Amino acid sequence: MRIGFAPNIEDIVQIFNAGKLGNIQLSQKGYISTDQFLRTSIPNIYAAGDVANPRDPCVATAVAQGAIAARSIQEDL
Repeated sequence: MRIGFAPNIEDIVQIFNAGKLGNIQLSQKGYISTDQFLRTSIPNIYAAGDVANPRDPCVATAVAQGAIAARSIQEDL
């Protein structure tokens, strides 16, 4: 059972809003929305780990998502 897990994205959203990079799209549960390649609603911005609502929030999942995001960045750029 998990209690108290919530995405900690307030600072991230504030940085994007302050930098006028655009509004990052969030899910109904407050996570950063991504596509299957971990792209966000802002071009060239990717999200991985606990802020991107993984099915199993743990270090191993975050590392795997980081690898997917890195590959997406390589392919996109």
